[in-house]
Amino acid sequence: MRPSILTLAWPSGLRLRTGWFAVGLVALVDALWSAQIGLVIEGHAAFVVVLCVLLAVTLILRIFRPASRIAAATEVTALYLAFAHADNLLSYLAAVFALPLRDDLLAQLDQALGVDWPALWHAARANPALADALSFCYRSLVPESLAIGAYLAWTGREARVREFFWLALITSLMTTVLSTLLPALGPLSQFGLLTQGNDLNLLDVQNLERMRSGTGLHFGVGEMAGIVAFPSYHTVLALLMAWVMRGTGLAGRAVLAWNLIMMLSIVPIGGHYVTDQIGGAAVLLAAILLRRNVGLSQAARTG
Repeated sequence: MRPSILTLAWPSGLRLRTGWFAVGLVALVDALWSAQIGLVIEGHAAFVVVLCVLLAVTLILRIFRPASRIAAATEVTALYLAFAHADNLLSYLAAVFALPLRDDLLAQLDQALGVDWPALWHAARANPALADALSFCYRSLVPESLAIGAYLAWTGREARVREFFWLALITSLMTTVLSTLLPALGPLSQFGLLTQGNDLNLLDVQNLERMRSGTGLHFGVGEMAGIVAFPSYHTVLALLMAWVMRGTGLAGRAVLAWNLIMMLSIVPIGGHYVTDQIGGAAVLLAAILLRRNVGLSQAARTG
């Protein structure tokens, strides 16, 4: 029997309704909170069109070809894309609490680890080709995450799709809370390096300052660079993508190698403290352990 046009179901019966519900809930919080503080985001048209096309393809294929792997891949891509947008906006909204900046503390922790941040930053840019390669790798995060989600769906790894989505959601909420409690402008601002041609990080800092001041709350979608410093969500996702691709052969090894390079880029290109990366890794580990313990508890109750 073919699925209803209103039901987005996997051939094996896996439904992503809980994932869509979670994303919808975050989006609702975003909308209500934005209205409350007067935050205006423009330029959604392209995003909405892409999302609608992906969902339309999913529905059409599910009607005529219920077992289509393409439908699985397009739905997961749409879900992850919607999540990324809602999650990024939530991190902006949380910045309005404007708690005291903790750059001094984070810089001191890096120093205690023996990190000379300015020297590290200059060394990464001493070779323009290396700097460009690291920059390209750093900016590949979102396309890579969408590609991995689609790959896992295409190959029928349903459990990995769920694991990827829920760990990304849990860790995003954890990093948002922690960055709200321990906000930072980042080491480029701390060490006076923002004026030295790093436009991406300059935009990050300016956006964070606008949200903290509560003024000029008018953004285009393309302007909304990431503003979370500690813990580094870039680190979380780089490690998470390698984790969910474990045991997938050549594809998994390629993702691991690429993301190891990405990890090297997060400090000098992303403008993060090393402490941010350690915090990001700890957040992911905590989320994996939490999810496993919850799964074991559920199994014990039903066993």
